[in-house]
Amino acid sequence: MRISFIFLLAWLCAMPVFAATGGSISGLVMDPSRAVISDVVVVARNTNTGIVQKAATSSAGFYAFPTLPSGHYELLVEHAGFKHYQQKGIEVTSNAAVRVDIQLSLGSHTETLLVTESPTQVEITNTQMGDLITSTKMTDIPVNGRSYTDLLALQTV
Repeated sequence: MRISFIFLLAWLCAMPVFAATGGSISGLVMDPSRAVISDVVVVARNTNTGIVQKAATSSAGFYAFPTLPSGHYELLVEHAGFKHYQQKGIEVTSNAAVRVDIQLSLGSHTETLLVTESPTQVEITNTQMGDLITSTKMTDIPVNGRSYTDLLALQTV
């Protein structure tokens, strides 16, 4: 009987240890068209203590901080192509399940265009004009009255 009483007393004293001392924050991360965004890092910072926790969104755009100590939090999100997101004043109390859906705004898009110019190559050391006349061009000239000066007419100017 005495052992049962000690066991019951120890169990009753341990009950506050098992009580919940915090809550959770969860939600979706979406773009302006309300489509979910995966692989986004969401940061929850306790403004009272400065402790930071990070969670990445799933392929369904869902993030969760399942065990946060009670306190005031802010959520921060930075993702390429979107503006920086910050929400302050989120209060997490004992057994609270806070839902915060985040809709990111499009950020500025910067694009760099590199143009390289190659100048036209001009022969400046040799002033003579020349062209290659193939054998087919030579045989196409009529035989009757053929002259070597007729070959000059075949050159391109």
